Parts: sequence; C-alpha cells; structure tokens
Amino acid sequence: MVMVSITLPANLQSGINLVKNISKDYNKPIVVGGQAITESSSKKFLPAIVMPNENTLV
Repeated sequence: MVMVSITLPANLQSGINLVKNISKDYNKPIVVGGQAITESSSKKFLPAIVMPNENTLV
C-alpha cells in the first residue's frame, strides 16, 4: 500500500503525477489525503482512494 499526503495546494499536480506513475507501474492500492485535497480535486487522483477530510476513515 502507498499512502500520500499533500499539504500544499501548489503540490497537487505533482501528487497527481505521482499517483499516475505508481498506478501504471505497480499493482498496489494508493491512498491520498492531506490538507490540500478538496472534493473538486479528488477526482483527479483516480484510481487512488481519496480521503478528502479527516472523517473519511470513520
């Protein structure tokens, strides 16, 4: 499993690229979360599991 936390909005595109590269090279689940993730940006991280807020795991 790969877990990625993105804190700064300026790093969103780098995070999206990271998820794309990991998902094409490895068959592992990817979980993305962090302060910079919003509901509108979460769709850009597919196929990762996105945690848009702190209550996602509850």
